[in-house]
Amino acid sequence: MVYGAKRERFVPATADNQLNIFSEPESVEQKELESTTEEVSYTRKKKKKHRGRNAFPDHLPVEEQVIEPEEDTTDMVCIGQEVSDTVEYTPASLYIHRIIRPKYASKQGEGEIKIASLPGKPIDKGIAGSSLLAWILVSKFVDHTA
Repeated sequence: MVYGAKRERFVPATADNQLNIFSEPESVEQKELESTTEEVSYTRKKKKKHRGRNAFPDHLPVEEQVIEPEEDTTDMVCIGQEVSDTVEYTPASLYIHRIIRPKYASKQGEGEIKIASLPGKPIDKGIAGSSLLAWILVSKFVDHTA
């Protein structure tokens, strides 16, 4: 044991510098709790509420697409619309593709609301359209090799 590796040496359970996990000294904990508590008071600024995404630049052209619900809406009233904007890319230009989906409610006020489903996006809740993402990927992974 004297000449063996350090990890194999025997350390008795009654060593002075090692605590036993089965017996807890009560007086030490109480002294630590009393000495570690202090009262602190301060003021801080309130955080500003996030207002959502920044607006798109005004100089970009807008291409609008209206999607009507597939169900019959002849006896319903349009109560609003959902607007979803994505940034698309055509060679050497960006444009905004705006999808407008009118919401219809029953004239009798029964609580039924109909709206067209939104077409799929490559990234959920993202503003980049498929053409912009394709251009970014081609520029990043293909154009540098040419």
